[in-house]
Amino acid sequence: MLDETGSVSIERRALVGTSWLALFRLVSQLLSWTITILVARMLQPSDYGLMEMAVIIPGYALKVSELGLGPAIIQRSETRQHELSSVFWFSLGIACLLAACCYAAAPLMAHLFNEPKLVVLVQTVSVLFLLQGLQVVPSNLLKKHLNFKKVGQIEILAVLAASLTTLFIARLGGGVWALISGFIALALAQLVLTCFAVGWLPRFHFSFDDIKPYLKFGLLISLQGTLFYVYEKADKFFAARVWQPVTLGQYSMALQLAQLPSEKITVLINHVSFPTFVLLTSDRERFAKFYLSTVNVCATLVLPVFVGGFLVGADLVQILLSEKWASIGRICEFLCLAQIPVSLNAVNNFVHNARGRASWSTLNTAVCATLVPLSFFVVVPYGLEAALIPWFSTYVVVSVVWIAITTRTIGITPRMYLKGLFVPFGATIAMATAVHLVAALGDDYLRSLGLLWGLTVKCGVGVGVYVSLLWLCDRRVFYAMKSLWKR
Repeated sequence: MLDETGSVSIERRALVGTSWLALFRLVSQLLSWTITILVARMLQPSDYGLMEMAVIIPGYALKVSELGLGPAIIQRSETRQHELSSVFWFSLGIACLLAACCYAAAPLMAHLFNEPKLVVLVQTVSVLFLLQGLQVVPSNLLKKHLNFKKVGQIEILAVLAASLTTLFIARLGGGVWALISGFIALALAQLVLTCFAVGWLPRFHFSFDDIKPYLKFGLLISLQGTLFYVYEKADKFFAARVWQPVTLGQYSMALQLAQLPSEKITVLINHVSFPTFVLLTSDRERFAKFYLSTVNVCATLVLPVFVGGFLVGADLVQILLSEKWASIGRICEFLCLAQIPVSLNAVNNFVHNARGRASWSTLNTAVCATLVPLSFFVVVPYGLEAALIPWFSTYVVVSVVWIAITTRTIGITPRMYLKGLFVPFGATIAMATAVHLVAALGDDYLRSLGLLWGLTVKCGVGVGVYVSLLWLCDRRVFYAMKSLWKR
């Protein structure tokens, strides 16, 4: 794809760069999860609970400390050296301020969560502000120039450094320090590799007037990040106030396992679909058709995974994480079911953003950031199992309402929407029935095979039934997934 001068077009550069980034991200995630499983077998649930407590409030400050300056650098058509220098020193100043506040607030956080061990953990986490503040400009210059291949290389090397650090300290019996050290090693490796790749150095220049245009754009992005973080972390925040670290660690690991498919599959689909939605905004009929196709592909991929997780999640947890995590098996299974409406709802914000209605998606996030925390505030005093209630009440209601608003806006009736889900839902029910029958009728035989091989048999039956029914009932989904992959 060449432009009029014969050079490679921006679209082609972006496509190639994004492809490299996707490949490196896949490899880094496989590496990260392999190390995560190994480390989880060495550490205790209480270590993960302490880690969640230590990073939940600093994590929010860390997320918004950039103040949207990174996206502002990417968004601006022209960035001058003196402006970037001012942004660098401003970011570093904010980072130093927040690091000092985080360090000083460590005793308050320990009192808030009634956990004395948090003092030194939170004080150590404060160094992350400095490491992030130093790389705001260089890391976003890489993205601005569409150098996604280099971004992917940096990501995989940083994940490798963090994973090896975590594994090494865990083997030495470092407990929660293995997890904290992994976070710091990741940020430090990203900083060093990014600065080396960009080769950019700031001048000794600062003017607040240089920063104003960047802040004007960036503060809105920062607001959206704030709302989403509140929505995403409310469960762990209120749980940390009431539960012991071991209980919080169990919930955190169960949720992490349950959300893995939606984080990888759904995010990839949205990443590919959003540019297409943008291109189709002027054609209402094609826009609606592509939306239904995207939802169908998403449902086809995630429904069997989540329902399968509900059927065999307890066995999978015991095999991967060892016997000491076996108590989270049932919680993990129900959390898998809860991810179905969340995944089907994920594409809707991108639809509104593509149509120039970012305020709609921001309002939806604000509603979630209000209702979800309130729900968890009410239920967490009643224990780990009670934390499932908001997932099957508030999350479902919010997701269904937002899907209804989105489909009505783009001219899709409920019948059209449900028709697109009929085949994957039907095939998933048939898959679940087959797995249940195998487990019930062949229980003695599966036990004789052992936990691993028994799980392999059930998964094999489920996959075989699901794929066969899809091929018989609607082969178009295979062609749609192939087309989506090419895009």
